[in-house]
Amino acid sequence: MIVELILAGIGLVLSAFFSGSEIAVITANPLQLQKWVSQKKAFAPAAMQMYEKRQHFLTVILVGNTLTNILTTTFATIMLTKLGFDWWQIIIIISATILVIGEVLPKSLVRHRPNSYLLFSSAMIKLFGFVLHPVARFFEKLIAGLLRLFKSDEAPVNIMVRREEIEQSIFDSYETGILNADKKKYLDRVFDFSDTTAGEIITPRTDMIALPENTDLAMLKKTFIQSGFSKIVIYRENIDYIVGYISLRDILGTVRYIRDIIRPIKFYPESKSIIDLLKEFQRTKTSIAVIVDEYGGTSGLVTMEDIVEEIFGEFDDEYDGGSVNVRRLPNGDLHISGRTEIDFLNEQYHFHLPEGEYETIAGYLLEHLDRFPQPGEVFTIKQHEFTILKATPKSIDHIKLRHLPAGK
Repeated sequence: MIVELILAGIGLVLSAFFSGSEIAVITANPLQLQKWVSQKKAFAPAAMQMYEKRQHFLTVILVGNTLTNILTTTFATIMLTKLGFDWWQIIIIISATILVIGEVLPKSLVRHRPNSYLLFSSAMIKLFGFVLHPVARFFEKLIAGLLRLFKSDEAPVNIMVRREEIEQSIFDSYETGILNADKKKYLDRVFDFSDTTAGEIITPRTDMIALPENTDLAMLKKTFIQSGFSKIVIYRENIDYIVGYISLRDILGTVRYIRDIIRPIKFYPESKSIIDLLKEFQRTKTSIAVIVDEYGGTSGLVTMEDIVEEIFGEFDDEYDGGSVNVRRLPNGDLHISGRTEIDFLNEQYHFHLPEGEYETIAGYLLEHLDRFPQPGEVFTIKQHEFTILKATPKSIDHIKLRHLPAGK
């Protein structure tokens, strides 16, 4: 009976080992494995190979797990029969033991550290892979034949990874030092990109540079020079009746009337996905569009650059309110555009300005003041002194910001 106990115990341990290996191969983080390979960590290449060829090694693991469960069941049955247990008692004891110790427990434990376990198990799994290779290959061929029988000519594909799992993998990689903050931010932007609408990235109508269609050529050229833009929107009567735009290169030739060089412009709703908008830009070979609200009025403008900035960050270029949004003055104060984003100031200048329903510094000031300030007005919010340099009854355009030492 001692022999049966030992053999059943070995089978149960191996069952737990294979179950842990199964969940490790499925949930391993390839970025962490790749980092270990580059660091020449022991067994990292074997673990990486297991992940890359996980479909084959999963077959090996499942075959091994099945054989060890047979081993456990056979010798445990012999042992329990000798001890006088009834057949139904034997079924319950063996099933519960294999389920808890051989399946649930190892999978629950390994799920929290799949990469470390894969490193630990890789050499042993490769050894079992060598021993069980003929059996594993037989089942792989059998599965391929069954797929063909059911008219599935395609090779088995990897299980699709859910978005949440990829985002968690990115977060884990950042926490463990595989990704730095800049790379993580870039990847986060890629995910946010798919959820962003045109209304979220527009240059608002109050900041648009636009001219009436009866503007003379001299004024048009002057506007191009003063704004630094390469495209100017043209309207009829008012900004809600946009008729097109003019590109800078259109005025380089012989032009008499600007209406002769107005290019057509597309209109899209605020709810338009920027992924779809990007496809439209590519299809129509354009790079500018007008965004309208639910009533058909002009909400603002979106350019190709605005879309690209959603992934790569601010370029501080066209339609960004000037070529430079933030400029440090000789005394250390900052000259800031009202459209400068709070996130940018916090990241670049470590201001720790609180986040809220607003995105820009102008929105932050309006939240605190509950009114539009006058030019020249000075006020303090926490450790920051704000001087309004330029403002209108409807906007805050330029601000001087001074960080006050603690205690003032």
